[in-house]
Amino acid sequence: LSKIDWDKWLYSRGKLFMNFEFKNKYRKEGEDMAEAFLKGDNDIKYRYIFKQWHTNVKLVFLNYLYENKSRINDTVYNNLRDVLQLHGGYNAETKYVWYQIALATKHEDCITYVKEFLLTHGRMKYMRPVYFEWYRFQKEEANKFFNEHKKIYHQVAMRIVEDKFTHWNSIGKTD
Repeated sequence: LSKIDWDKWLYSRGKLFMNFEFKNKYRKEGEDMAEAFLKGDNDIKYRYIFKQWHTNVKLVFLNYLYENKSRINDTVYNNLRDVLQLHGGYNAETKYVWYQIALATKHEDCITYVKEFLLTHGRMKYMRPVYFEWYRFQKEEANKFFNEHKKIYHQVAMRIVEDKFTHWNSIGKTD
């Protein structure tokens, strides 16, 4: 602690003066498996590996895929969905990232699952990004579903989604 320049940390402006690398074996495992899927590997062994991972490693994997969503074609999507059974019984942390990927890559087969998820998970952390991706994919359907069910959400969560949809409607695009 004596080696830390506290004044610099607390009072300096601009870009961070240190570069943080958060590399560890779990991050490497998650990113390596994501790369394998992006390159077309669909070995069934990945199902067992994925199911054994802690949720945080699954999130590394899924977030890497989301960051590389432009590389997810129909074959890659189908492999991810089928091999890992991603529409299935994972927790909300895993599902909400998967649904963002499915919606961002414009796969309609996820809509039933997305609707179920949005009706059972009203926490803003989960519903807001899923609604936003759905809106980017299917504006009318997302808007209609939200308006039919918005009263089930907390006032703040409801207002944030409503305001964003209104803003996007007024400017004619999503930002």
